[in-house]
Amino acid sequence: MGLFQYALFDGGVCIKNDEKLKPFIEFVQIKDGSFKNRETHEYFLPGKGEVPITKVLKQLDKIGYKGFISLEWEKRWHPELPDLKQALPLFSQIINA
Repeated sequence: MGLFQYALFDGGVCIKNDEKLKPFIEFVQIKDGSFKNRETHEYFLPGKGEVPITKVLKQLDKIGYKGFISLEWEKRWHPELPDLKQALPLFSQIINA
């Protein structure tokens, strides 16, 4: 499940359909950012964009998700992003809150 696309492009549909999706969720990738006119996007440090990461993590906990959760950090394709050294501590704070 790619959280960024669900949360922004589809208007958070994954949050509403979590019970239906549960059998199909094998791992979760998290990245934060925003869409502009649903055509272009910009990525941000975890917790600094428009993705409701904490809300989705609570929903995953509610349905008993026990799989992997990873930070999707695409610096190779988006060199404007800060270094991973800045992103990982923020990501850790969010998932351990």
